[in-house]
Amino acid sequence: MCTEICNALSTRDIVVTQEFVDYADAEFAKGYSSRKNCDYLLLEFHLLKNKLVNKPKSWRHDFIIGENYIDAKWIKSRFLNTNQKKVDQFKDSVIMGELTHFLFYALPEDYGYDSEIYKPGQVIQHTFLDFVNARTVLSNLNESNTSGFYYRVR
Repeated sequence: MCTEICNALSTRDIVVTQEFVDYADAEFAKGYSSRKNCDYLLLEFHLLKNKLVNKPKSWRHDFIIGENYIDAKWIKSRFLNTNQKKVDQFKDSVIMGELTHFLFYALPEDYGYDSEIYKPGQVIQHTFLDFVNARTVLSNLNESNTSGFYYRVR
């Protein structure tokens, strides 16, 4: 399924624009834990701006493609790490019909984490790892040794 959806997205290399930087700065001002975390909004910003996907109907997903309500998840490794609060939100979203799939992706700096924020003109390569039904993810969560849960992405 990832091939079909990922091909539909058609782009993996995204140029950072001043408009995105301004957007990320504004999102950070709303309460994100770090400005760098706002850089990971680039994919959804780009897809929505260029009308490659449909706008979300609520905060419970990032965008819509056909009948798929998708939450794009940037992950540093092959694992989605999450906490009980987020798991409960995901479950509620699935029950409400507002979350059907997760799109997992990585960025080139993920294995040599780069803490500098994106600058206009940079080209950021996105690697789509998997497109998974949200129910599958939730039913395959494992309890972590620290606290919370993890899902291993293929």
